[in-house]
Amino acid sequence: MGSAGSQMGIIEGINNIEAPLRLSLMPYVSGYVNSYENSWGRSFSGGMDLKLGLSETYTLDMTLIPDFGQTK
Repeated sequence: MGSAGSQMGIIEGINNIEAPLRLSLMPYVSGYVNSYENSWGRSFSGGMDLKLGLSETYTLDMTLIPDFGQTK
């Protein structure tokens, strides 16, 4: 009875393979409704999650949360 290693082949001739761009964008929207002493309020917000593969071992994870409090 042979070992599993004896059934493995050898692959030759594979060179210079470029890794694809690893980029993921995930937009989101959320809404809130508040009630306080017979008064109702609501607010909406949105943003985006981003993942970017920097190398084989590193991935950059970011969350974009815009501040719309300065707009009128």
